[in-house]
Amino acid sequence: MTSENPTWVERAENAMAEESVQNGVVSAEPGTNQSGTPTPTLHENHGHHDDALSKKEGLDGDVEAQHSAEESSVMSGPKLYLVFVSLMFCIFMFALDQSIVATAIPVIVSDFHAFDKVGWVITGYFLTQCGLILLAGQLLTVVRAKWTLLGSIFWFELGSLICAVSHSMSVLIFARAVQGIGSCPSWPSLL
Repeated sequence: MTSENPTWVERAENAMAEESVQNGVVSAEPGTNQSGTPTPTLHENHGHHDDALSKKEGLDGDVEAQHSAEESSVMSGPKLYLVFVSLMFCIFMFALDQSIVATAIPVIVSDFHAFDKVGWVITGYFLTQCGLILLAGQLLTVVRAKWTLLGSIFWFELGSLICAVSHSMSVLIFARAVQGIGSCPSWPSLL
């Protein structure tokens, strides 16, 4: 056994030995249990030495490849800061839209002369956002978070464009519902 960089087999044997010591099962000799009967170890091959060795080497290579893939996927430096700032701008965009409508409601009511529908401007957004957030969370199990967030921004900006060109209160309510559809996947994918 090498103590510097143990293989997965050596780590498994060490863990089993530690577990047996913790449970009070200590063998008299290596390879035997308390009653003295031989116990198989991970190194025994029962006539399949070449196959077992090649499988072990293949598995060690897989583990090493997995570790190198995990290390390469960790961001650092300017790339990490750029991604972090971009995510913060996304949060700012969605939060700003939710809070700015409260300030704009008096102007909306006076331009469209539709005081009876003003509640739907806010409700249309939150109804679609809250109603579809569980579906958006499940979408993240199928689609990568990056693409979900980009799709979310697309639908949100499409709703914002429709809001900007709307000439009636019904179109504005529909556009706010589209914005809600766009904002619902943003929160789970940003987390």
